[in-house]
Amino acid sequence: LEGLAEPGGICISKTIYDHIKKKVNLGYEFLGEQPVKNISEPLGVYKLLTKPEDAGKLIGEKSTINFKRPWFAFGGLALIVLIAGAVSLWNDFNLPDIEAANLEKMAFELPEKPSIAVLPFTNLSDDPEYDLVSDALTNDIISILSYQNDLFVIDRHSSFFYKDKPVKIATVAEELGVQHVLEGSIQISGNRIRVTAQLIDAINGEHLWTERYDKSFTDIFKVVDDITFNIISEAQSEIVGESPGDPREGGTENLEAWLLYQKATKYGRNQTEEENHKALELFEQALEKDPGFVNARVGKGWKIWHAGLKGYTEKPEEALKKAEEIAQQLIKDHPNNVGVNALMAAVHMTNREFPEALALAEKNVEIDSNSAKTNADLAWILLSNMQPDKSIDHFEKAMRLDPYYPPWYLNVMIRSYVLAGRYNEAKLAIQEQLRRSPGTFFNGQAHLNLAVVYSKLGEPEKAKDELAKAIEIWPKNTISFVRREVDCTDQTFVADYFQTLQLLGLPD
Repeated sequence: LEGLAEPGGICISKTIYDHIKKKVNLGYEFLGEQPVKNISEPLGVYKLLTKPEDAGKLIGEKSTINFKRPWFAFGGLALIVLIAGAVSLWNDFNLPDIEAANLEKMAFELPEKPSIAVLPFTNLSDDPEYDLVSDALTNDIISILSYQNDLFVIDRHSSFFYKDKPVKIATVAEELGVQHVLEGSIQISGNRIRVTAQLIDAINGEHLWTERYDKSFTDIFKVVDDITFNIISEAQSEIVGESPGDPREGGTENLEAWLLYQKATKYGRNQTEEENHKALELFEQALEKDPGFVNARVGKGWKIWHAGLKGYTEKPEEALKKAEEIAQQLIKDHPNNVGVNALMAAVHMTNREFPEALALAEKNVEIDSNSAKTNADLAWILLSNMQPDKSIDHFEKAMRLDPYYPPWYLNVMIRSYVLAGRYNEAKLAIQEQLRRSPGTFFNGQAHLNLAVVYSKLGEPEKAKDELAKAIEIWPKNTISFVRREVDCTDQTFVADYFQTLQLLGLPD
């Protein structure tokens, strides 16, 4: 093919192109079928575009992928070596057959756009402490992918449901309702890390892409970028323009801070007092390593806010004020950081500034519509702005993105059903909450909401029984305590809600 290339340029056959197109992210121009010396049939030929600005371009075919990231220009010899290595690496993997998922067993209808679940990467190192690294790498991949609005990405919470479980790829696809599944592993020795990843089409039972990275541990962020790029390429996701948000904005280049942050995020999913305190300590340790780590400051603000809201401190009002100060400091410099906006919106909610909270929640969904949490946050705030039906819609979307969703989703969704007068649906949601969260704060809230529902349905004795259970499970359930969580722009609804609880016997 040398005769077809311009001076200093490189042309490759379609066979080579098919091997490397998802491994070597350069630009490619299809030159059509070309006659080649000593070969009877014309070959499909591609010209390599090696300029950094051409990375991801495909000229002459329908698909165009342009994923903006830093790339280095390759010299001709280095490029040929890289191409040969990529083809060889593909052939080196001994890939087992994949059992295809059964469409009839899908728990959910497949999304119209490409869908993916990223399974927790397996730690193959001798030290189990490196589980934190494998989990952190998984989290970052999910976070970056979720910003691609033309992909459907399962939330990390549901992905981690499968951690350390011997589960078939087909089962994951069926239970989460996705076509693609990414799985992988890490192995750390000294300051070196080996990462293996493979993307699988679970519907067709096919390996789409497989790669192995042998890197210095400090290059782990580059590995994350490369994996996410290849997934987007395989999904033929066309990225047009720039998102108002950046998944890397607010992060850190300090590995110690990054690992402490990842460890902190593992605590507090159920928002218990012990987990809240532990997470707060870890966020503060991360900030000692990198005081400019915005996402760690956001995490600290959240834990202080939760402590004030749920009475995990002797001075809840001071805690809420401290959380507000953190949010106000952050939002001035980071107006497009989803975490900052969410924290500020929560502060607005506790201050009864509902329209301001709604504006930030809607902005977050524009930035990251693929996130279960941004949709759930918007649903919560829509309820307080007297839009219960829209609130339910966004909770349903959040639950689809995160089938093993956290308990607070149902807790607030139940109130949306009550506000909308959809009491029978509220009862079904409460039954699910009781099943999911036995003996917790959310279990107590479920009984409290069921008391209100029974009262509205004209069953006062059942209502009183449920109220007694709510107080037994969570003794802090009082009118003043619940007021922190139930408020909205329509004080008529609020007054009616609390009058119902007072008549049933909830103490002040």
